[in-house]
Amino acid sequence: MIKGFAVFRMDPKIGPQYVYQSDTIETVTHQEVLAIFATHNLFREGFRGVHVSNRTWATYVFPPWIIALLLGPDEPIGPLREPMKKILNASSLPDEPKPEEWKNLYHDLLVEIQSSPVADLLTSKKTTDFLKEMIELDILYFDPHFSFEIGATYPAADHLTGLNSYDTRLFLEKLTLAGIFTSEPVIGVTHCPICLGFKVVSRLACPQCSVTALDVVRYPTSKEGGSQKANTSGKPMELFYSCLTCQHTTSEPVVTLLCTECGSQFQPDEAAYRNMDRLVLNQPIAEGLIKKVEEETSD
Repeated sequence: MIKGFAVFRMDPKIGPQYVYQSDTIETVTHQEVLAIFATHNLFREGFRGVHVSNRTWATYVFPPWIIALLLGPDEPIGPLREPMKKILNASSLPDEPKPEEWKNLYHDLLVEIQSSPVADLLTSKKTTDFLKEMIELDILYFDPHFSFEIGATYPAADHLTGLNSYDTRLFLEKLTLAGIFTSEPVIGVTHCPICLGFKVVSRLACPQCSVTALDVVRYPTSKEGGSQKANTSGKPMELFYSCLTCQHTTSEPVVTLLCTECGSQFQPDEAAYRNMDRLVLNQPIAEGLIKKVEEETSD
């Protein structure tokens, strides 16, 4: 469920600001404004998800504006990408839109988002052809593969649909909502709690000064007669890291996570996690749908 609409702009004199919000939003915090701008990484164009202050936004850069939709707690972000792109690229906003024009844009976005119900998909020949091919090839499920760009992908389904990975996943998500597939969690993946991106890498930091510039791994040595020589006892040797900034040496560096999409750094317990699901075909429902559509089209 879409809970509201807001518009942001970077003012060269006073910095990031929001310029409009729908009546359904009481306020937009300064923290949310900063997070939304940081997520788009110096005003980089494109679609992003932003989670901040326990609220989730779907945002799209439409220079000089950032258009944002406030989402309900269970609203998926991915399906909003194409409707937002379509409506914004087709719009003809003036240089300084009035509140009524922003209100009309919000209305157009809602209409477009709600114009592709699952019911329309279930009468599509493309869908029944896809399901018939699955059954003929004895494909009972699709396993997920991980993509840094969009998270879960289904390459085996891409081959059948002829669509790109993102559109195939949206297609499968709609069929899952209709009960044609059942989702079974396979593995959880880490993503950024700020921009919801998947390009997250781990880094080791110095526990004393928090700097991530650590020297190469070195082994401990044993001392004999005041001199050091390499440990050749064959016993397990502990690994050490030396900080290039404060010279502190430790065998237990701190693990931090970095999002290479928006630049956010956070601890592992602050990360967001999302399941990648195996999609299992509900064959009786699929066969019933195929039969129903074929009967309707033959009349």
